[in-house]
Amino acid sequence: MISAMTIQPDRSFTNDFFVFQGLSFGPIVVNNQGSPCLINFSTCDIGGGISDVSSGVDTWQINLSKCYIRGTVDLQMRFSCQIDSCTGSGQINVGTRENPVLQMRGCSLIGAGVGSAIGAGIARGVIDGNTLIGYEQGIGVVCAGDVTVTNNLVQDCGFRGIAVNGVDALIADNVVRRSGPFGGMDLKGGGYLLATRNVIDNCPGGGMFVTTDANALVADNLVLDSESSGITVYGPVNGSVSIAGNTIGDNGGDGIVWNASIEYGGSASLVRNIGYANRGYGIRWARTGVDTVGCNDWFGNVAGDVSGLPANPLDLSLNPQFCDPAGKDFHLLATSPLAVQMACGRIGALGVGCAVTATIVSRFEGLRVPGGIRITWEIVPDPGGTAVWLERSETGVEGPWIRPLVRVSHAGSATVEFDQTARIDRTYWYRLVSDGVSESRVIAPPIAVRAVSDLAFRISQPRPNPSSRLIYFDFALKTACRIRVDILDLQGRLVDSPVAGLWSPGTHTVQWARSRSRVQAGVYVIRYRYPGGEQTQRAVLLP
Repeated sequence: MISAMTIQPDRSFTNDFFVFQGLSFGPIVVNNQGSPCLINFSTCDIGGGISDVSSGVDTWQINLSKCYIRGTVDLQMRFSCQIDSCTGSGQINVGTRENPVLQMRGCSLIGAGVGSAIGAGIARGVIDGNTLIGYEQGIGVVCAGDVTVTNNLVQDCGFRGIAVNGVDALIADNVVRRSGPFGGMDLKGGGYLLATRNVIDNCPGGGMFVTTDANALVADNLVLDSESSGITVYGPVNGSVSIAGNTIGDNGGDGIVWNASIEYGGSASLVRNIGYANRGYGIRWARTGVDTVGCNDWFGNVAGDVSGLPANPLDLSLNPQFCDPAGKDFHLLATSPLAVQMACGRIGALGVGCAVTATIVSRFEGLRVPGGIRITWEIVPDPGGTAVWLERSETGVEGPWIRPLVRVSHAGSATVEFDQTARIDRTYWYRLVSDGVSESRVIAPPIAVRAVSDLAFRISQPRPNPSSRLIYFDFALKTACRIRVDILDLQGRLVDSPVAGLWSPGTHTVQWARSRSRVQAGVYVIRYRYPGGEQTQRAVLLP
């Protein structure tokens, strides 16, 4: 343990390189007075944070890889910063005195309710695949150029989930839950703003706030259960703005609030959205001037469908027939009238996702065996003749997906598929797919079967999280041994033990149903114990 350290480059050298690997630190101070140095931390425990007392910004680059971070990490650099696969409870500030390029990927930070997990003033940036829980704000970025914020989970932030202010901004595939009196997302764009496929759930101050004076597309987002309005749009609009294909439901205020003025040369459209069961209006027009409106479905909103303008004759007022709105599954039933509105195309953020009777996958697991990978799956109830098949990806959950060449057998009511083409040195992802009414649909979350060289003792994050009834998670064994997985409440009391005993090496998937233990809504700990250690994950059960 290095109790304290000051990094002070020597100006007599042209370039200084500082590389720290596998070390534990107390407070770290950077005092750079004119040397164009590079600083790298790898697999380090940064226990006391990092502060920069340099009179100028002379450090060229700072990188953190697989570090454990506590305290506040203040990173000042002139050109670039890469933060990869870091964990901990600290806060990260990047580039508040200069505008470097930032890449932050695969980090998991759980805070104590203060500060921003990541705050950045940058020239360009990518913030992708991070889990940020328990801060005042999850992500706060001001960007002079283009910024990409994708695939992040942000939850339990007391002020706001994600705030992005950039020239060109892509905000996609993020999940924001239970985040603050100032809403889930606050997005500002001065060039082109694209916000798509985000899920914003249970945010007290409102779902998504969009401010743009240029071009913006807000599409295919799911905004649920905020205490205020779902999507609020501000202007003035000088370019082209489209609010399309979003599902906004169960919010305490209006579904959509249009509060943007249309300037000369500007245009706006509002099409194919669903405003469902909001306590205010489906759509409230605080300003007028949107030139294209149609194919929206306003249904079951307490205050009424439309306020501020007459109802548009091209809009609908039909029960969308969601699969399970109480369980927050806002796919459409196969019988939904919105599924057959051919003139409109898809309405809402999600298409058909279930037949009249839902299909539940009760077992889905993959295991390396001599000669390949064995996938075992079981469906309850039987889908009544609907085709179900296995697909495989070699690059990740985004695909591309193919149907592998398998040998099929049966073990009781379970189907066993043996993938003989799987290589021992490669990780594969598998999913189950079924015929839908209008398109195929995935009926089980993808599972990963790791390459032999990648096997380690670990437990994945539960999914979906939060959940109202079923939770899936994976656990992996490096070698055959006795292990145990327990479900505990926050007082440490044992609730259930879904897995115990001798298991073979590989990755296994567990489905845990709350009905198995009759537990109440709340936060639970999934504890995985194996020879020499243990790991935990948290799961949230909704009422």
